[in-house]
Amino acid sequence: MRRRSNRTLVQRYQRTILLMGIPLAFLAADWLCSQRDTAALGLGIPVPLRGEIGLAVAIVALISVTVWPQTKGKDNDDTRAQMKQAGMMIGTPGEFGIFLPVTVFVGCGAEILFRGFLLWAFAPFVGIAGAVVVAALAYGVGHGSVSRKQLAGSVLSAFLFTIAYAVSGSLWWLMLIHTGLMLHGGWRGYRLARVQPP
Repeated sequence: MRRRSNRTLVQRYQRTILLMGIPLAFLAADWLCSQRDTAALGLGIPVPLRGEIGLAVAIVALISVTVWPQTKGKDNDDTRAQMKQAGMMIGTPGEFGIFLPVTVFVGCGAEILFRGFLLWAFAPFVGIAGAVVVAALAYGVGHGSVSRKQLAGSVLSAFLFTIAYAVSGSLWWLMLIHTGLMLHGGWRGYRLARVQPP
């Protein structure tokens, strides 16, 4: 039974990479063929000053999350169930190995597709405020939440990230936060999965 569960998690990760990789590949091909500037997707180099400030915020936030002491009740059954539902109960080194590219594809890909691309595509038609609403709702609703509370949290965080991108003009710091938080959650799930509950 354990082996079947592991195979299912690996297959879920592989499917996630595929589902994120295909639209990213099409977007990259179209962007290159059209010779568009990567800054239009929020991937400009050099990073604008507001994006540099965002990078500093991202680094401080990720360090805080990583070193901040966890509460004593962190390893309870509810935490385990939530992390399992999110695909973060990673029980083997092989699962963790494939989780690493998932963090990059999802952490970076979601920002590029749901923020960079959607704001670029919709802003000419509905303005930047309308594009923020469209992009945030698309990400929040499409995030796969199973309860109203999770849906509300997903939509709220999508609005915050989308507004942060619209203000800063850079996705680099948002990709860093998204990827870093996923990696932190995956590492936590990996440690939890390897410790038997009392």
